[in-house]
Amino acid sequence: MDDDEFVKTSIADSMREAPMTVHEYLRRAKSDIDDIFGAGYAQSNPELVSAYIQTAAADFNTGSMAKIFGLTLLRLEDIYQEIMEEKFGGHALANIGDDEYP
Repeated sequence: MDDDEFVKTSIADSMREAPMTVHEYLRRAKSDIDDIFGAGYAQSNPELVSAYIQTAAADFNTGSMAKIFGLTLLRLEDIYQEIMEEKFGGHALANIGDDEYP
């Protein structure tokens, strides 16, 4: 697995990017809501804009965490396989039943 697949950002970078993210969510909320319900609907219904932004942020968070967890599990599998190959000289499951296998 390539380590470049992992998220590499600092807290300071995230803080600088947060307003840009909110701006994008607001812009998209207004555009999408007005496209669906008609011009001016988003401005007249700030609670709908708020719900849109909360949903978009939750969706992004869920997708990001799923990717991070998935990549972490893949890396842990790689590490496990390396340990098993070093200790048992082969694939971890190939030695099940051997006396030396814990």
